[in-house]
Amino acid sequence: MAHLTVLCISSQRRLAALLEQELSSLCAILDGEILGQARFEVLTFDHWQAALDLVQACQVTGQAIPIALMDCVEPDWGDRFWDLLQSQSPQTVGITLVEPCDPVAEALFRRSPTHRLLLKPLHRPSLRLVLHQALRQYALEIQQQQHSTQLAQVNQQIVQQIEQRTQALAEQTHTHAQILHEQAQLEETLRQSEAKFSIAFRASPVILSITDLSDRRYIEVNNRFLETFGYERDEVVGRTTLEFNNWNNLDAREQFRQLLQEQGVVRGQEHEFVTKSGQIITGIVSADIIPVNGNPCILSVIEDITQRKKIEQALKQAELNYRSIFENAIDGIFQTTTDGRYLAANLALVQLYGYATTEDFLQSQFNASDLYSHPNRRSEFIAILHQEDLITNFESEIRRRDGSHLWISETARVVRDANGEVLYYEGLVRDISDRKRAELALQAAKESADAANKAKSEFLANMSHELRTPLNAVIGFTQIMLRDSRISAEHRENLEIIHRAGEHLLDLINDVLEMSKIEAGKTVLSSENFDLHGLLDALQTMMQLRAESKGLDLNVAIAPDVPRYINTDQRKLRQVLLNLLSNAIKFTEVGSITLRAWVKAKPELSSPPVFWIQFEVADTGVGIAHDELDSLFEAFAQTESGRQSNQGTGLGLPISRKFIQLMGGEITVHSVPQEGSQFQFYIQATPVSAAAVQHQLPDRRVIGLVPGLPQYRILVVDDKWENRQLLMKLLTPIGLLVREAEHGQAAIAIWEEWDPHLIWMDMRMPVMDGYEATKQIRASLKGQATVILALTASALEQEKLVVLSAGCNDFVRKPFREADLFSKMADYLGLRYVYEEQAIAPPPATVDSLELSPDALSVMPPTWVQELYTAARSGDDECLHALIQDIPPHYPALIQGLTDLTNNFHFDHITQLASLQHD
Repeated sequence: MAHLTVLCISSQRRLAALLEQELSSLCAILDGEILGQARFEVLTFDHWQAALDLVQACQVTGQAIPIALMDCVEPDWGDRFWDLLQSQSPQTVGITLVEPCDPVAEALFRRSPTHRLLLKPLHRPSLRLVLHQALRQYALEIQQQQHSTQLAQVNQQIVQQIEQRTQALAEQTHTHAQILHEQAQLEETLRQSEAKFSIAFRASPVILSITDLSDRRYIEVNNRFLETFGYERDEVVGRTTLEFNNWNNLDAREQFRQLLQEQGVVRGQEHEFVTKSGQIITGIVSADIIPVNGNPCILSVIEDITQRKKIEQALKQAELNYRSIFENAIDGIFQTTTDGRYLAANLALVQLYGYATTEDFLQSQFNASDLYSHPNRRSEFIAILHQEDLITNFESEIRRRDGSHLWISETARVVRDANGEVLYYEGLVRDISDRKRAELALQAAKESADAANKAKSEFLANMSHELRTPLNAVIGFTQIMLRDSRISAEHRENLEIIHRAGEHLLDLINDVLEMSKIEAGKTVLSSENFDLHGLLDALQTMMQLRAESKGLDLNVAIAPDVPRYINTDQRKLRQVLLNLLSNAIKFTEVGSITLRAWVKAKPELSSPPVFWIQFEVADTGVGIAHDELDSLFEAFAQTESGRQSNQGTGLGLPISRKFIQLMGGEITVHSVPQEGSQFQFYIQATPVSAAAVQHQLPDRRVIGLVPGLPQYRILVVDDKWENRQLLMKLLTPIGLLVREAEHGQAAIAIWEEWDPHLIWMDMRMPVMDGYEATKQIRASLKGQATVILALTASALEQEKLVVLSAGCNDFVRKPFREADLFSKMADYLGLRYVYEEQAIAPPPATVDSLELSPDALSVMPPTWVQELYTAARSGDDECLHALIQDIPPHYPALIQGLTDLTNNFHFDHITQLASLQHD
């Protein structure tokens, strides 16, 4: 089956899919009519240059490209592509998508009448027709090429036949001449044989020489002779062996000569020779008497074994060294048979086993099988050893001669003969008793630490549950009471203070738990798509007034190449930047704070690309001493300036560092006391489109269900009466049917009788907890259709996995926001709500606040009112107090009213007043 490549140059992936479908349809319809059983592969490119690179690669590999389709956008680069494609792959049929009345179409048609055009918008019948025509055009060109090739082959065969017949005639013509020259050829063969002998003689790897038997004069020597002895050929040939004098021992030379004359042959004698440079070499000498041109001559063969002799000497020395190591090693060395008998042992080994001398040990018939304290340990040793003929660091407890115990580590190997049969085992033994004792102590310490960590985790889990449970009631019931329009302004203000205090306490609990999760390595990354530039702008707005209240400049500089929309953990990035900016403002009295962002490195070649974004928070504050930098990121540790400020817990920077590492980066700090500090960190982020970012809508208060919805039944299960009441008061007023149960067993009974659509299930309860109740409900077919949402006061992340594995659809942590509660029910039941219209709440009905109408702020400049609005929106009480100090003293009512609102954290009233005045 032919493999054909079709190019599609377009940014529209739908076009490539459509092209593949039509080509598949054509293949099925044509059924081999044009190109046989072909298989098409459509390759899509966003740019013509990448497509042209593939064309060049296909030219090298011979891959066929019948069709190239381009979505024409700009005529210039479209023309250039078609020109280059035509020059490199002329048989490829081009198809261009053009707009109606596009001058590009006319230009392409003038350039090549065979070029195919398709008008936009694209219609499948038109595409199919053009593809059919293009395939036929391509097939015709291929057929023409094949016909040309076949014609050339036929012509070549004719030429070859003519040449063969001409050659046969020539051979017959020269037969007579060849017979005449047979004698000459025989003579040439003899000459070539002699030449081959000469070549073999000279190229032989052993030392060869031919000398006249009568006068011992050298007739010929080979190249190895010259290389070994260091002579030129004219220095040797023609001289006698006596003149040459290359024997180191003349007596041995005479004995060799006499033996040769007596026997006519000498084999394998070892002698020493002297080279031209005076070097002594050793060789194995053999000699024969042979005729050369009718004269008796001596053919001598010398095998140079100088290197082998050196190796043998080195082996002898190595044996001596091994023996020295064997005798003097501090580790035990042994050789044993397969059944455990000791063949050899050094002094260190026998003393380790409790013997005085090696002789005593070997005579004792001690067997390795009796060494180990555990009876099966020797069998385990042998089994592992035979798996790969090697075992390393095999640790065992053994018994010494005196009955005492110690720990050893063995490293051994199997020694085999040429046939693979086991000869013996050999190896090293090291005393590791001290290390084992240390390991046991370390293990005990680890178990103690693990127990402490477990106790800590259980304490934190219980603390979280015990604190969150009452907080759930505090925050939840304040939310319910704030929904009541009948309460007085003073009571509403008090409730809002309670609500904010509860939220603040919850934040403190979360900080401690977050640090605990970091220490346990259980912090995870929660990536999302968001507007990075918007986040940085919001941080600047949030911190601007706080900085200005201290007379500081706060600047934000974002490099042009920083992507606006990215994917990473927005919450963690925001907390890191907020921590660094808060610290910078806290420890800076004069000057400025600057937040910078830029791309640290080019995006990695991946899909999607990964950016390395660098952030820097620089200030002109008090700085940090050099000796305090190392402890800067330790939990609960504070610098001297931090302790003097009497603010913070020492958790901000350690948490920030862990968050940065989770986002694929690292943080560094450079600081000079009394000059300032620069905190730099980088993260990995993936750019996303603006459409991928979901813009959060402000929370709205639910007051009912839209008309027409079914009557939904909700079951609330919790052992705490106040928690059940909280949910009853939230859900009943909006039109839901709600029943309650105080434990899992009661919940199952109500579920069987009432068949609720959704169950809010507390997980920790007496009698039967939420886990068991959920499992029993899920065990039936009816129960699988019931939505079960867990309510848990645990803040531990692993609790979520346990809850979901028990069968719950989802979970919400206590204390919860009513918006989260309604959102979950909308997700799982499809509820749609009626929301309370956003209205301006009246200011508190107090003597002072009665004068705080929007007109009361008109005495201040518009810029001041805008700063007041921004500070109230961000909840910055320090900045609000600083702005109140700017009010002239002859407006005491305004000063007192804003001060009361600020002290009571009533920032929403300040925001309403400022927004009305601003409008």
